[in-house]
Amino acid sequence: MKPSACLLIFFLSLSAAAVFAQNQNSATKNLYALFDTEWLASLEDNPTFASYLGDKRYNKRWDDRSLEAIKRRNERSVQTLSKLKQIKRAELSASDRLNFDLFQKDLETSVEQFQFRLYLAPVTQRGGIQTADDLANFISFDSVKDYEDWIARLDAFPQFMEQTLSLMREGKAQKILWSKQVLNRVPAQIDKQIVDAPEKSLFYAPFKQMSKNVSAVEQARLQAAAKRAIGEKVIPSYQKLKTYFVAEYFPASYEKAGIWQMPNGDKIYESPVNRYVVIRNISVRNWRTGIHIDGASRVLIDDCRLEHNVNYGIEVNEAARVVVTNSAVTGTGFRLNPATGDFPTTSAPNPGHGISFEDTSSGIVSFTTISGSFGAGINKTSTGMVQTFSNTIFDNGLPSFQTAP
Repeated sequence: MKPSACLLIFFLSLSAAAVFAQNQNSATKNLYALFDTEWLASLEDNPTFASYLGDKRYNKRWDDRSLEAIKRRNERSVQTLSKLKQIKRAELSASDRLNFDLFQKDLETSVEQFQFRLYLAPVTQRGGIQTADDLANFISFDSVKDYEDWIARLDAFPQFMEQTLSLMREGKAQKILWSKQVLNRVPAQIDKQIVDAPEKSLFYAPFKQMSKNVSAVEQARLQAAAKRAIGEKVIPSYQKLKTYFVAEYFPASYEKAGIWQMPNGDKIYESPVNRYVVIRNISVRNWRTGIHIDGASRVLIDDCRLEHNVNYGIEVNEAARVVVTNSAVTGTGFRLNPATGDFPTTSAPNPGHGISFEDTSSGIVSFTTISGSFGAGINKTSTGMVQTFSNTIFDNGLPSFQTAP
């Protein structure tokens, strides 16, 4: 369960509040105050996202997936959009007008999407509650409290599962379901969570090699508590999910692929907020530029490998907005010759950056490995905002993150 693209884009907009502007006028102060308020609210409303970012304040909680909470969050988006429009955009600096526009667009997108009720289809083979254990990979377990918080999450898992099942049942009743092509791997994913001993559970991974900061006595206590929570709470929850998914949910899913089959499916396709491109699960190797994006494009690059492209792994130009996540960009500037493995002299890198943001482009790079570039790992000459977090960047010829005027 990695952060969704929507949350990553939301992070891009709100992170502007971390930048202090000199000579702030009232419009700028009001904008930053709104950013601060909404950023803190977003972390509290999305505790798993906060955990991904390293904020441990909400580590005992799962996201609230009740219909009431979902409606409440939408109402907050409507209210925040109203507050934003009261700020005098013309009095903002050029960079803050961009921040204003990004935030407004993301709020409008959230409000527009809410009517389609796609939150009633919370599970796909790309992720969902069946991969909730993945969260532990992004939490640092350094103290007794860190482990106790994870156990608290395990104890709260049945409620998280019930909320998810309630959404799925309502989605089935309203015929808001994905196709079988999107769901056919889910049963096997659920099976990985139904083990015959708690210590075999993926949720038990943090307790196999515990921090040296935790005494042996405490380790034994915490391990016993984790086994109890997994055995009594987690495994039975997944057994319930498997029974419902196989017996009722999957048989009711659509035979053919396409959102058009859902209620208002044609409107989902026509909605301006859905006019974006998703590039997922591809490899691009030995081209001059792996992926080139320009114009006003909105693109999500997810689970891709860009290897040994000469000039750029990913090049983002003009006013494009791009999210790169769960991907790898390696060996940019060093095209491999399939015949000899030698660097071809006719393919000199220019400039050989892993990822480059230029002009007024903006974006987020997260959970991505960028290594072995001739130039910078990430190069930013754009006037737009570029945010990076939870990346692995090493062995690049220039700085990992290079900013130039």
